[in-house]
Amino acid sequence: MITDKIPYNTRDKDGKDITQTIEVKTYPTVPLDIVCPLCGVTAQTAVDIKDIVSDNFTDWQFIGGRHVCAECAKMFTFYRYSYIVNDGRIRLLNIREMAQEIQKPQEPPFKIVASVSQKKHLFYKAVFNNDSENFYANLEEETILCNLEKLREHFTFVGSLQALGESKKRLAEGVIRFDILEFLSKHKLAQKALAYLKQELKTRQIQIPLYLSQKPNITQEEAVCNMDSTLNR
Repeated sequence: MITDKIPYNTRDKDGKDITQTIEVKTYPTVPLDIVCPLCGVTAQTAVDIKDIVSDNFTDWQFIGGRHVCAECAKMFTFYRYSYIVNDGRIRLLNIREMAQEIQKPQEPPFKIVASVSQKKHLFYKAVFNNDSENFYANLEEETILCNLEKLREHFTFVGSLQALGESKKRLAEGVIRFDILEFLSKHKLAQKALAYLKQELKTRQIQIPLYLSQKPNITQEEAVCNMDSTLNR
């Protein structure tokens, strides 16, 4: 059951780490026997979606009905946030925390939502997973199939290039700066890095670290070592 108040770690305007308390919205219920179209729970009371969303709401096809259970109604509170849900327990995560948590095995059933625009309701577009090694995660509205080992490999690859000075934006475009390639060529990694990047961009999973990855505090030598283990395995 989702609690009425949930902590969220963020930063203030000065960049100082702070913890906010997010108040979970509740909505009036009506007596109605339903099987919630979102979670499948049988309930004797329900919340009318029209009491939650505006007249501009267009995602009715994702809801599957006009009424949902009270617990699913609470989820509409979190449209601005990234989070992981484990069997009814929700953790609101900032981008740094999500980058760490998504690389850990999650306790099933779970769903993962990474919000980019902070403007869309996403929880009903994400699916529950029962496999900690192969699972789906939502990056904004896109549902991406992930393999945990491969996802960690992608984070290592992206993070190592960040440590060498490359941007995630350029990597998403399939390019690596000439000076970085020149440096990697000394270790016979330049062409392998480019080939790996272009190949992995054909899959969608690498988009997750291309959004979430944080520049690691490692040396160039450590970055090269990570690249070598990734590209020569």
